[in-house]
Amino acid sequence: MSDHNQNIKAFTLLGEFITEHFQLQEEPKQAGKYSGMHKILNDSIEQSLEHNPWFTKKHIEHAIQAIGQMLTEQNLNLWLNQYQIIEPSEERRIRIGVIMAGNIPAVGFHDFLCVLMSGANFTGKLSSDDPYLLPALAKILSAIDNSFEDRIEFTSEPIANATAIIATGSNNTLRYFEYHYSSLPHIFRNNRNGLAVLFGNETQDQLDALAKDVFLYFGLGCRNISKLLVPVGYNFSNLIKAFEASSYVKEHEPYMNNYKHNMALYNLQQGVFLDNGFLILKNSTAIASPVATLNYEFYESLDELVQNLEECQDQIQCIVSEMKLPFATIAFGQTQQPGLEDYADGVDTIKFIADLKS
Repeated sequence: MSDHNQNIKAFTLLGEFITEHFQLQEEPKQAGKYSGMHKILNDSIEQSLEHNPWFTKKHIEHAIQAIGQMLTEQNLNLWLNQYQIIEPSEERRIRIGVIMAGNIPAVGFHDFLCVLMSGANFTGKLSSDDPYLLPALAKILSAIDNSFEDRIEFTSEPIANATAIIATGSNNTLRYFEYHYSSLPHIFRNNRNGLAVLFGNETQDQLDALAKDVFLYFGLGCRNISKLLVPVGYNFSNLIKAFEASSYVKEHEPYMNNYKHNMALYNLQQGVFLDNGFLILKNSTAIASPVATLNYEFYESLDELVQNLEECQDQIQCIVSEMKLPFATIAFGQTQQPGLEDYADGVDTIKFIADLKS
């Protein structure tokens, strides 16, 4: 078996492990093929819950299950068949440094996967908000295939001796990336957000699915919907009804502290907003919105809508809509189920690494 096929096999088995992990929660008496590894993942989940109040068990499990669903042999082959990936000898492997965000659980996994599948070595600088989940998955991967042990490392220090850098963070941390790493080949990512375009005839099922795009991870992911574009005269009643299924956020103290703070602020500003008791819908031209706030903006025509979208493309991570638009769109409820080919900011990470090696 070639190294490339061996890598696909290893990540496929990691996907099988993740699937088994959650099946065993439903059927705990089942033996399981990977019984020795489940404690590693369980421990990392418990550590994450204790460490970061924004990581709930429901959200951590969703993030890890989404990874497992990506990692099938069919998915991996379909994704990688479009590239010419040649595994180098050990002494010729380049090293890619990856600086990870910590806004949602295991958010750096896709970069981790791309680096290793490209035949490079991986050095990861973990976010202080998410220091446990990815190392646990890396440990399990190395247990499945020990050839990864020498290709993966994590550091808490600034990354040194890397051929290139992939860094994800806020608009503020972008300055840090540029100061320390701009001399290296790099992918720097800063703030982007998801946006939904509605035309007023969406079904209740579609609006229910949109609620997941808004509330999952408390809206902290770059693929979460932070703004709606709606036609003039749009009736919000069905949308607000759909949001009721996400009232579980009322039980989360940090989220509700943000909600109360923003509510007080908007009342002082005497702005235009709607409120359902745990989410504020605010009329705003901004794409990004604070926690517990969802911006909206009206459009009068399709031409106006398209022009608006064109002007803010560098702020948008993804667009949810059933409308035919001159932009890539995804279905309602799918923002946090990205495929392997859904590269952050639209930058092909595999190609970036392949070009370094050519």
